[in-house]
Amino acid sequence: MNDEQKKKIESFPVKKFALNKDKLGSLTFDEACEYFESLQNLFTELINLDYENKLTVDEANNINQQGEIFLNNHIARLENYDIGQDNAKQLHEQITNEIKNLYNSFSKGQRSILTYLRQESDLESKDAKDLQQAQQDILTAKKEYKKLNEELKTKIDELKSKESTVETGHGKLASTILAKHFDKQCIEHDLNSKTWLKTRNNFFKLIVGLLVVNFIMYFIIFFANKLGYIPLATKDVFTIEYGIIKLALLSVLSYGLAFCSKNYRIESNLKSVNTHRKNVAQTLDDFLATNPEAETKSQLIKQGTEAIFKHLPLGYIADEDSHDTGPVNEIIYKITDTVKK
Repeated sequence: MNDEQKKKIESFPVKKFALNKDKLGSLTFDEACEYFESLQNLFTELINLDYENKLTVDEANNINQQGEIFLNNHIARLENYDIGQDNAKQLHEQITNEIKNLYNSFSKGQRSILTYLRQESDLESKDAKDLQQAQQDILTAKKEYKKLNEELKTKIDELKSKESTVETGHGKLASTILAKHFDKQCIEHDLNSKTWLKTRNNFFKLIVGLLVVNFIMYFIIFFANKLGYIPLATKDVFTIEYGIIKLALLSVLSYGLAFCSKNYRIESNLKSVNTHRKNVAQTLDDFLATNPEAETKSQLIKQGTEAIFKHLPLGYIADEDSHDTGPVNEIIYKITDTVKK
């Protein structure tokens, strides 16, 4: 198909010729219109997916042949159809049947081709986006590198102009960087600890709510039965099976409570440790800013390093032998342990 034929297939007003009651009267092409539009959409999609450059020569030629048949035979007959001719009704049925047969035969063979063309189009689109993003990242990286390079050159010039304070400057720079790093870690662990605490509180509310609801249900059924309002007794509801299910549910919830508590303690411990490290680094930074003597400075750096990285028992982390499976699980564990003994 040439460009003109493709354009006509894409833009041909099917409904204008197929459903025009003023021109066709009772012989409108209601059924055929659906097949005409479906074939029009199919050929349009094939054209938009650039089938001629992505398919084999035989496949492209087959689509071209079917497109020319659709255009020259079927669209042309629909466009030139006249209800005034002698065999108008017979021709109407013939056009409907032929367009239906063309749709059934052609569309069935194009399913795998359409799938392939759509996949190729998606890949090309993804590659183009990836390339555009990569180019943008490169430009951003260049700008950041240029900025960092200028800042580094400024720092080097400043250090060269103050040779007597170079060593102190290095120590101060390191302590400043460490202080900022530990401060960032404090913020992250603080947010994490608040998230785990909130989740832990939700589990706790669920456990308390479950217990309260069961207590309320028990007393309601108990008193209602005693007063003769309902024939249902508490033993009929609070059976062994019911108790086992509730105990299992409480066990799961209590495990979630304990798991959140454990992670909350870990994050709180890390927050406290990094807060301590940040304070030490900032204090060391302040001392180094006074430009002390070499021996004093060496001792400050040594003591500061030890204070930053030594282990601090802050009380958040439990002992290694302690169980952390939740209160209900602990009760079950102690009962079963007692029975075994």
